[in-house]
Amino acid sequence: MWSETDTDIARLRKIGRGSLRAGALIVAIALVSLMCGCTRPVKLICPSLMTYSASDESTLRQELASAALPETHRFVRDYGGLRDQVRACQAAQ
Repeated sequence: MWSETDTDIARLRKIGRGSLRAGALIVAIALVSLMCGCTRPVKLICPSLMTYSASDESTLRQELASAALPETHRFVRDYGGLRDQVRACQAAQ
């Protein structure tokens, strides 16, 4: 028949399985809580744009047309692209 140690071992195994199930349940609850935190709406934060007058833009256009400065032209094009991205960000809000 069953000895005292066999009963203790069976009892410990049963307790171990219960602990494992409780641990798995805690992990599952933690994961669900973390995943629920990701469903909050994301608020976009867009930088503000400096507005330039039509005369400022005209002056810049004339200065760029009069000089053969390829790097300056490239930087201004990049800046124009960034301004377009900021406008798109602001329109999405």
